[in-house]
Amino acid sequence: MDMPMAFPEPQVERAPFPLQGHRGYDRVFRRDALTVGLILPLETHAASPHPSMADHLQMAQRAEQAGVAALWARDIPFYDPQYGDSGQIFEPLIYIGHLATATERITLGTTGIVLPMREPLMLAKQINSLDRLTGGRIVIGMSSGDRPSEYPVFGIDFESRGNVFAMRMGLIAA
Repeated sequence: MDMPMAFPEPQVERAPFPLQGHRGYDRVFRRDALTVGLILPLETHAASPHPSMADHLQMAQRAEQAGVAALWARDIPFYDPQYGDSGQIFEPLIYIGHLATATERITLGTTGIVLPMREPLMLAKQINSLDRLTGGRIVIGMSSGDRPSEYPVFGIDFESRGNVFAMRMGLIAA
């Protein structure tokens, strides 16, 4: 005789700050709806590890007009030939700030700021400034990173990145 399986209700932790009502968050995370975002750069560049970055303001405007919910920038501090690409070349916060000058509604975010390579208090101020200047359109993802070749430049041991991430995230959240 088969017994039905009972699973406990998932426990959802509330964020330490209200996300509902944040313009960028609400545009991307809609209840019972699928939203589409694009990862930058907005061009193919198979012949080169580096995109041209031409016409990106116009492409961001077209994405916004088409109803795309968000544009996401990756944080790739240095080009490593082993990985085959350099992302969108530009520093992600500066780049999404630039895209904000040409758009009005689209959420602008990062797929993963490599937190172990950033000074956390200045990063928090930069993100807050960018969010305020864009009218609340910024959503930030953070990560511990994945490219071992970048860590020695910042004086960080690759194997310690998880602990460094946790410590710096704690400073930002405090």
